Amino acid sequence: MINTPNKQIHPALQFVIFIALTIAVFLVGNIAGIGIAMAMYGMHAVMAVGTMSLTSPHAAGILWIIQIAGTTLPILIAPVFFAFVIVRDPKGYIKPSFRFPWMLLVLVLFIMLLSLPSIEALSDINQKMQLPRFLSGVQKWMEDSENNAQKLTGLMLHMKNIWDLIADVLLIGLLTAIVEEFMFRGVLQT
Repeated sequence: MINTPNKQIHPALQFVIFIALTIAVFLVGNIAGIGIAMAMYGMHAVMAVGTMSLTSPHAAGILWIIQIAGTTLPILIAPVFFAFVIVRDPKGYIKPSFRFPWMLLVLVLFIMLLSLPSIEALSDINQKMQLPRFLSGVQKWMEDSENNAQKLTGLMLHMKNIWDLIADVLLIGLLTAIVEEFMFRGVLQT
């Protein structure tokens, strides 16, 4: 249990508080992201992206704004707020002095290489999966969702020059990894 100045908060209650806080921050972040995108590009452009009409020249910018404001920042804000305000133990939760054992990196890379055939086999099974006939509506919804996700990902990752590549690596590879560590290693595992 975590000590606060007034009382201890049971781990189950901490979990419930954190989940509720995370949902609230995600909602606020998405609303803010949509609001920023509307202010920058107009309501019609944002509505077009919302209906998967991705032909607008601003579609990628709108998606990036909503992604950063609605997902990436909330994944950072929720654990930091939780650590500082709710449990009042930022060092215990955020772990700024965590030391990484470099031998672990070798082990992780080895496990990743060994798991690639399994991942490929599971992906192949997933792509060939057919649900029973009475679930055909669910299967169509799943396929449409996957196709839409591929379109959105392709649009966001479209790179015209080296600066787009650098931005993608920093925003997707580095920033996302750091904020996920705050949430998962910092709060949820604690």
